[in-house]
Amino acid sequence: MKDMDKSNSSTENQFIVIALTVSVGDKRQDCSVVKADASYLATHNPVFGPASYEECEKWLKENCECTKECSSKNAAGDEVNNG
Repeated sequence: MKDMDKSNSSTENQFIVIALTVSVGDKRQDCSVVKADASYLATHNPVFGPASYEECEKWLKENCECTKECSSKNAAGDEVNNG
């Protein structure tokens, strides 16, 4: 598992996984993939990345439990274009 890499200064085309700050159970909850430089609500913390979009999606699928569909969204809540 890749930890948060704070030494990576180039965040262009990099993404992170965020999850609820307080998660119950073995898996993270309410996860999303966002751009590494995106703003997000204080109810969430970064839990993986920065990494490629594909790496973040893989990590999310393996480590997150979503009550609704997990998503890739930017700070405005719009779907992220991974290209």
